[in-house]
Amino acid sequence: MSRVFDFIIEYKEYATLALLCVLSFFLIGNSDAPEIRSLRSFFVGVVGYAQSSAAWIPNPVEERNENKALHELNLELAAEVGRLRQAAAENERLRAMLGFKQQTNFRVLATDVVGKTITEARNIFTLNTGSKDSVAVDMPVITDAGLVGRVISVSDHFALVQIILNRDFRAAALIARNRIEGVVAWDNGELARLRYIPKSSIVLEGDIVVTSQSSNLFPPNVPIGTVAEVSDEPNSLFKRISVKPSVDFQSVEHVFVVLSSSNEERKELELAYKQKADAVLKGKGK
Repeated sequence: MSRVFDFIIEYKEYATLALLCVLSFFLIGNSDAPEIRSLRSFFVGVVGYAQSSAAWIPNPVEERNENKALHELNLELAAEVGRLRQAAAENERLRAMLGFKQQTNFRVLATDVVGKTITEARNIFTLNTGSKDSVAVDMPVITDAGLVGRVISVSDHFALVQIILNRDFRAAALIARNRIEGVVAWDNGELARLRYIPKSSIVLEGDIVVTSQSSNLFPPNVPIGTVAEVSDEPNSLFKRISVKPSVDFQSVEHVFVVLSSSNEERKELELAYKQKADAVLKGKGK
């Protein structure tokens, strides 16, 4: 504080001049005399003209604040665009599923994929429906694109699905163009293999592979995939046929569980015949 007083005493002339200027401006600002009003208007005009003339000079503080506001607005708009695109994609998927459900000839239950593994030997999906929703073991699982797999385990509210990309998966299948039948199994990676097709059969890349009516598990004519590569299997009577699945297992989020597919009467008849044949063979063995 003493330094301030010392400074004022040392420069008392300048301090007095500054005080008198401030007092003068105060008196001018509060005076209603015509001369003072004219002078005040003149100075206001001068200040306004000076400000307008200097408007082109960049203001770093104002530009920084404006850039910050624009950056925040850009982030908000980008987030909104992302939400709109996600909603549009979700709406398109749901519309496709609704159309498929209306067109299909068998009873299905729409459900969500809430868990998945697609990088292991026994890849599975987890669905958020279970026995409380009438889901049971061996029920097929499909999408509007094609076959996903089959239910292998259920709890009250969840189900596990063995997908095509699983080493234990098998499905009776055929080539839609010429109705040649075989069996689809996983071929490691992202492809499946159509087995037991004779070398004499004509199979072309791009041929559609669908489920066969020979299957007692899957409904017939459900797309499985397209033939990606055809070659002759060395030292074998069959071709080596790689199949690219119709379903994109990386991105699938919604599926249908086919609630009624297998024919129990047919299953019991075939099982009874097999047991009888096994008994005959066992009796001959004795």
